Amino acid sequence: MKDNRPVRIMLKEQAREEFEELNRIAGEQQAKGITNSEEIQLLKAIKQKSDLIRQNPLYGNNIPKKTNPQDHGRFQPIQG
Repeated sequence: MKDNRPVRIMLKEQAREEFEELNRIAGEQQAKGITNSEEIQLLKAIKQKSDLIRQNPLYGNNIPKKTNPQDHGRFQPIQG
């Protein structure tokens, strides 16, 4: 059964900062013509997994709803 609800992938504080730093480093490397560094491979893998989760929200381990934070203010969605 296909679920058409929108899916947001959210990163918390340090994870968000690290993702942005990784994105910046990979962008600089690509601007220099580097196409296959560890940073670029890691960023590509993160984006592939986030796309997979958006396509199939039931992918991976389900987290019980009671453990989800009620306040999502600490989280920020990643752009994909």
